Amino acid sequence: GPFGFALGGVSSATVAIETDREHLAEVLGLVREIMREPSFPVDEFEKLKHETLAGLEESKSDPNALALNLFQRISRPTYTKEDPRYTMTFEEAAAALAALTPDQAPEFYKTFYGASYATAAVVGDFDSKQIETVLRESFGDWRNPSEYQRIPIEYEPVTARSETINTPDKANAFYVAGCGFAMREDDPEFPALRIGGHLIGGGFLNSRLATRIRQKEGLSYGVGGGFFASPLDRDAVLVLERLQDLL
Repeated sequence: GPFGFALGGVSSATVAIETDREHLAEVLGLVREIMREPSFPVDEFEKLKHETLAGLEESKSDPNALALNLFQRISRPTYTKEDPRYTMTFEEAAAALAALTPDQAPEFYKTFYGASYATAAVVGDFDSKQIETVLRESFGDWRNPSEYQRIPIEYEPVTARSETINTPDKANAFYVAGCGFAMREDDPEFPALRIGGHLIGGGFLNSRLATRIRQKEGLSYGVGGGFFASPLDRDAVLVLERLQDLL
């Protein structure tokens, strides 16, 4: 049946839809209306704000969330709070969110949203000429108010360190470790490292980590990891994760 979702973030907006040939053009018309004529209802803004604040409050004591947040923060030690690449603590994120007002959402939209740098991909049973015409008519004249500039995320050398966060009210623990270095997907060493990372931790039941720690030793329900590199920036990491039930 028909399916769709839309996500708007700090630096991009994404819409994904699934429908049949007969209704594709009509659905794209709805996408145009949603993207170009948003209503920004105040009650929905406040509801989303409340839900997000509740999620941040829960994250403050969640071992998984705390570990991953700290891992991200110590992996990028030079970014400041004014930098969009900076990772906030949950307390900082909650304070920033609490200060938001309903008028800031349409203001952000007016400043940044447009289709000057948009791409579209359509796969399946459809009339290509018809859909291309619909897309051009819907978004062809929707220009970005601001010039797009990609923000690179390059590898930063980080001194090895170990951190511990105590969550005494939780019955499980989460472990994450990583080693970063400067590499991109088009480097000649990348394929071998990608495969090696998958063999070590890429399978939920059959990777070397899972076979030893979960299947053989029974020490942890979830364990995994892998090697990841950027297609655009020289930024790569080998990461391992383990969820430990302490009961």
